[in-house]
Amino acid sequence: MKIIVLSSRFPYPIEKGDKLRLYYHIKSLSQEHQVYLVSLYDRSPNLSDIHHVEQFVEEIKLIKMTTLSRFYSILKYGMSSMPFQQIYFFQERILAQIESFVQEVKPDHVYCHLPRMAAYLKHVDLPKSIDYMDAFSKGMALRIKNSVFYKKWFYRIEAKRMKDFEKALFPLFQNSFIISQQDKCAFNFQGSEKFIVIPNGVDLDFFQRQRKKIKYDIVFAGNMGYRPNIDAAKYLVNKILPLIKQKGLNPTVLIAGARPSRGVKQLAQNNVIISGWMEDIRDAYYESRVLVAPIYNGIGQQNKILEAMACGTTCITSESVNNAIGAKHGEEILVGHSPEEYAELIVDLLNNPQKSEVLSNNAYTFVNKNYHWTKVNEKFLKYFK
Repeated sequence: MKIIVLSSRFPYPIEKGDKLRLYYHIKSLSQEHQVYLVSLYDRSPNLSDIHHVEQFVEEIKLIKMTTLSRFYSILKYGMSSMPFQQIYFFQERILAQIESFVQEVKPDHVYCHLPRMAAYLKHVDLPKSIDYMDAFSKGMALRIKNSVFYKKWFYRIEAKRMKDFEKALFPLFQNSFIISQQDKCAFNFQGSEKFIVIPNGVDLDFFQRQRKKIKYDIVFAGNMGYRPNIDAAKYLVNKILPLIKQKGLNPTVLIAGARPSRGVKQLAQNNVIISGWMEDIRDAYYESRVLVAPIYNGIGQQNKILEAMACGTTCITSESVNNAIGAKHGEEILVGHSPEEYAELIVDLLNNPQKSEVLSNNAYTFVNKNYHWTKVNEKFLKYFK
């Protein structure tokens, strides 16, 4: 079967959660089908990255988005009911190119990665699937509370627009995927119970369980330009770390990940290291005792938790994060609810390495059983028969 995959970003290198999911979905589809990839881009991907993806696809069509054309789209559609993230990625000249490519390839199925790209398929009369990935409208709503006044206004409007848009899209696609049961439950429109939950997986051939010389007591990893990760890093350093120090410990903390914001960079101090992009994120896990992820305004599934579990790093996170994963508190993961509780859990693990080892072993077994990409892909592929 010929399948066109439509994406708002080139899927490689993998430094964001949406790119990770897209990359493995393309890789999965290529096992049984001919895949044609259409990706938008701001900066042209490196030739080596293009060659890497070419091993999974028949053809790659790259379409450049310019700042000027995006500004024009915002002026033209900003007062409409379209969500801003759709406006940001939508241009009529690109619509024409995509429709022309569909006519040229004559696919049997079109796979749309993220709702923001769905407007390009409204005139395509073919079997179509869409990966919502996360409940984006809920994500926007979660950001309202702790934002400055002018951002509250934006997030409130975007949450409403996205909610309406997500509902309108649903009947246009044969299959609608979502990353977790928690995200699925965020939708309450008619038919939303038909969302297909496909979680992310972990490449256990890559994220192998091992240890290196420990350099850090605590690690937090992720795209450090992403708002929920920025807030979590500040929560860890400004609220949790001082309480740990009051208990007599002075742990070293690594904040690892691409695109650290100015606010994240300002967290750096003697015992807090901001690494920025790491060539191999596994080193962040292997060289740290505990991963702490106090994320409260995020959505979807936190890949960092699954990766750290696979690498043998004990994890502490929030209840909402763990709800999307489903690990057992006290057996496979630890869940904190306040800075004081996080501090107590961290100090206990740092002082009791045997307890940390038991949690680590259980966590690896949990990931291997539930989140191996091979098992996830088997479920995903059955919808493309």
